[in-house]
Amino acid sequence: MPTVLKGLPIRLKQRADGEEWWYLAKRNNGRFYGQCLNARKEEIDKLLINLGSELEKIKMGEIPSRSRKKVKNLEKEYFSWMFKNKSEDVQEWNTGAWKKRLNPFFGELFLKEVTQEKIFEYRDIRESDGSKKSTISKELRTLKEAIQLVDPSFTLPEKIKYKNTGKKADKAPTLEQVQEVGSLMAQHRNHASLFRAVYIVQAGTGLDTSDILTDTQGGKRKGLTRKNIKLAEGVIRKERGKTSKPANIPILPFVREVLQALPFPLETSQFLFEGPIRAYNVSVQRNFKRIGAGGFGSKSLRHFVTSTLFNSGADWEWIQAVLGHEPGSRKTADYVHVDLEIAKKRFKKAFKSCQTIA
Repeated sequence: MPTVLKGLPIRLKQRADGEEWWYLAKRNNGRFYGQCLNARKEEIDKLLINLGSELEKIKMGEIPSRSRKKVKNLEKEYFSWMFKNKSEDVQEWNTGAWKKRLNPFFGELFLKEVTQEKIFEYRDIRESDGSKKSTISKELRTLKEAIQLVDPSFTLPEKIKYKNTGKKADKAPTLEQVQEVGSLMAQHRNHASLFRAVYIVQAGTGLDTSDILTDTQGGKRKGLTRKNIKLAEGVIRKERGKTSKPANIPILPFVREVLQALPFPLETSQFLFEGPIRAYNVSVQRNFKRIGAGGFGSKSLRHFVTSTLFNSGADWEWIQAVLGHEPGSRKTADYVHVDLEIAKKRFKKAFKSCQTIA
């Protein structure tokens, strides 16, 4: 080997035709990179140029030899990873997206051919089909997850990352709707008792799902523990995961019934409810849809509790304390939905002594 090449991660390999070609020979984090550098033994200049290019790719996190794979060849590896790391509902959705949409379009492409232009082309076709931006975004995230298993440097174009601006609810579910969904939660195929208990606590406290249920699918925020429950005082004290602000919530009788059914006394740090958050949220959403109240979900229970308190005459500052909002926070107003009939009665009562203005 020429002196100039000594110490470089390369090796000569003789092919079947007898010619010797330069190959990359580098180990990194347990992986061995051994693809051809497209340079014969005597093509030193070409070797150095190609070697620099490949090492730069490795530095960026790419696995150069994998770029010769086609997208369709990722299916087995991606599905194996997905079934270990995703909930059942996500597995079902991603499998459908892969087989019906992603593989037919991208399947025959080599990984290096999955360019920004191709991704934009896919987006345009799906938009012309009438698909929602959120659906297209989820499909492309599935593609990204699959490709990143073999090429960690792969990213989606910035312009394709649709921002979820959120949707402000214009109303809260009624008591009857909340009760009807509650009875359906007890019929869940895999988590009937858990989901029913979490639903009851959520409908009686207004806490977010992740402030009650500790996610077994890898979520960062943690739910209720024994130390949050003050049965003797009749309150739940919980720092909300989003804001870290404390919420102090009186325990209603039907919530107390659920809590007392738990195997107390538990260790202070032990979580009361553990399960898949996404599956729970999907179940609540689907059950609202089943009773003809599509558009509501687990977040709607926070609106239900807040609106019920407000329409019953609860003090605004006290509602903010229950929600874990800062005094004077404008966010509280997003959860309040005024009952028109109650508003009419209060308006009429307030102006009862006022017969005329002029």
